[in-house]
Amino acid sequence: MRTDFGDEGAWTALKHALSLPWGPGDFEPRVQVVDDPSWAGLTTADVLAAVSTDDVGVHEIHANLMIANLDFADFADAADAAPNGVFRSL
Repeated sequence: MRTDFGDEGAWTALKHALSLPWGPGDFEPRVQVVDDPSWAGLTTADVLAAVSTDDVGVHEIHANLMIANLDFADFADAADAAPNGVFRSL
């Protein structure tokens, strides 16, 4: 999540680094980049407060993924449908 818009070159280099395969098996990265000027100048605490999670929701996601009852797309769709874009619970 980008909060500093003062160095375009550094941002471009970071996005490139995040796109590279990693780990012993050259795993394909799965990264969601947030490049929105409305986040400019926010502190870590501000960002965490804005994207805080519901502990029940986290456990619900984990449990359902572990037993293959639902897949990540189900939770992403639920978050997309929420008024604030945050998954809370199904």
